[in-house]
Amino acid sequence: MRQAFKNTSWHWDSDAARKVGDAPDHARLYLRMMDESDYAERLAPVVGTLAGAVLDIGAGAGSLTRHCLAPGAHWLAVEPNPEMGRALESLRAPLSDRGVRVDWIPSRWEDLNRESRPGGLKADCAVAFNMGATHHEADRLYDVMRACSPGTMIWVVPAQEAPSSFCLAGYLPEEFWGGACVPAYQKTLEQLGAGRRPDQIELVDWTCRSSFASRNEVMTHFIDRLDVSGDVAAAAELRAVLARKLERESAGNRVSCSKRSAVLFWRFGK
Repeated sequence: MRQAFKNTSWHWDSDAARKVGDAPDHARLYLRMMDESDYAERLAPVVGTLAGAVLDIGAGAGSLTRHCLAPGAHWLAVEPNPEMGRALESLRAPLSDRGVRVDWIPSRWEDLNRESRPGGLKADCAVAFNMGATHHEADRLYDVMRACSPGTMIWVVPAQEAPSSFCLAGYLPEEFWGGACVPAYQKTLEQLGAGRRPDQIELVDWTCRSSFASRNEVMTHFIDRLDVSGDVAAAAELRAVLARKLERESAGNRVSCSKRSAVLFWRFGK
């Protein structure tokens, strides 16, 4: 790790780092980032068509799900973040034109078993796309989702050898975030064990992109995500690296990096 960063307390996989995206401004940044990236374009053909009642855990704004829903589908979007929820609500009208019904459930996945619905919360398929619980609490999440869907379950889990909770980490030299990481989906498989291993795993490469209003906004984003605003030397080194990289790439204020996702399929009704 670079000299200026040796004494920082930040760790990309800490609870604080994972939860930083819950803040409204980070939620808005994430939504914009997903829209600019080719995430849905690359992943949707692999995930395939989602028909019937679709339970979507950690739905976000449906960056991937909404591209996979079949006409007539019923989208049960579980998303506790209010900013994401507002984005979901804005999809009602355009999706209704395709015959898709949207129910936003402002709940945490841990509370799903307490949902007071006739017959419980049941679906034809259950999905969890790009959410931390798939590799931090995989066994618990599996049990909750398996109880809700007797048919198909699909997870999309980060698979790059870089932080799973810091979307643009790959734009920086790896020493800034501590070196190569174990891909998150491998942690998923370890937590689930052989008895709950997916029936199929597909690896998909895509590119994460985000445009910022100014070069200073780029700097601020990375300084905040690495939590070095109070460390003058580390912040200065980070600014210098970013300035050189932005100048060299001539991409204006747009930042991008390569990503990889693992698509995990379980087919319980086969």
